Amino acid sequence: MELLEQRVKHGDIQVIATTHSPQLLRMASPETRQAASLVYRLSEADNAQVLRFQDFPDEATKILETQDVAHLYESGWFEDLVNFMTSEKTK
Repeated sequence: MELLEQRVKHGDIQVIATTHSPQLLRMASPETRQAASLVYRLSEADNAQVLRFQDFPDEATKILETQDVAHLYESGWFEDLVNFMTSEKTK
């Protein structure tokens, strides 16, 4: 993760990566997490959606700033967030 972040910071490149690894998320810097996106698919949907971390509701952003992102991922917090946001839109 450190090597990727250095190359992006000092180079003229963009890196797009995907992971299911909580450990990799844990190693990501705050700047990398700010540029990250969550890709998810709701159970009733055929297609995936992309939500940038920076577009999370303010309350969720505060949680991301104070909690271990890997633990949040392992606990299912991101799925809960998406389900909550989706249910709020349908009200």
